[in-house]
Amino acid sequence: MLTKNFWRIFGAIMPRLNGNTYSAKVVHPSGSTTTETMFSSSIKPYTLLGAMTVPQNGALYGGTTIGTWYGRGTTPATADDYTLEDPIKTGDVTGVCGGDTALVRAEGPDHYRISVTHQITNNTDETVTISEIGCFGALASGAKVCLLDRTVPETPIVIPPQETVPVEYVIKFPYGK
Repeated sequence: MLTKNFWRIFGAIMPRLNGNTYSAKVVHPSGSTTTETMFSSSIKPYTLLGAMTVPQNGALYGGTTIGTWYGRGTTPATADDYTLEDPIKTGDVTGVCGGDTALVRAEGPDHYRISVTHQITNNTDETVTISEIGCFGALASGAKVCLLDRTVPETPIVIPPQETVPVEYVIKFPYGK
């Protein structure tokens, strides 16, 4: 589910084309907030949803590393989410994808869809279950990250020990009714 962070950044980007300056206040995984000014000449933000093509893993979660992170949380996603419920902060899993060229864009009768397939490897001798995925971006290069999308799949992703499975990460933009 796209978060309020995403919509605040999106809303601040749109009117700046007319030379106006707007700010976006976002909540970071730590719960702290920052406000960043979006100037008309600014190239910010530092990826909006393009970070879904950058799988991440390990102890860098919540810092300044944009990308897609995996977790074990099961609470349904809401627009108020600003962190993963139970992020995998170890090297238990690693993800790989083809980068920007792996992003697939498709239009359906009632939505526009972007997706990317990650090859996720379980590096442990135990089964790993992934039940949440989050896309994190930043308002500027090197800035603190903020959660833009949190998805809790209907069916958790189960990865047997020492195996790799393909996982499609999808974000849909419904056209409305």
